[in-house]
Amino acid sequence: MNDKDLRDLREHYDNTDTSTELAKARAEFAVDPDPMVVTSLRLPKPLMDWVRERAASEHTRPTTFIRQILERLRDGEDDRGDHESRLRALEATVATLSGARERVRSRRSVAASRRDGTTEVTVREKRVKKSNATTD
Repeated sequence: MNDKDLRDLREHYDNTDTSTELAKARAEFAVDPDPMVVTSLRLPKPLMDWVRERAASEHTRPTTFIRQILERLRDGEDDRGDHESRLRALEATVATLSGARERVRSRRSVAASRRDGTTEVTVREKRVKKSNATTD
């Protein structure tokens, strides 16, 4: 297209009402009903480094990793419930083992805490005084 053709085209569209034609227009592609929106998020560098490492370990991009976490929380799929049921099963196992070792005058308790998306389980000894305990 030469300069004269461009000027003529510009003149035509500057002075012509095309609203009727535009109202009849239909998209030639499907429109996503759930479009993505870009946002900016400030994270401390160590946290972003951790996000990058976790995303790489799951073969995904950091933004996808963060979105998946948020979607799970939104959908009520927070995995704390799973940790709690696993902790109860572990406590029951430890209680069974403790009952078998009662003669040692010790009792075990289990504590769990979430740290960086993982469950950390600590088994602690509690010394219990028994009036009818025997010494080994």
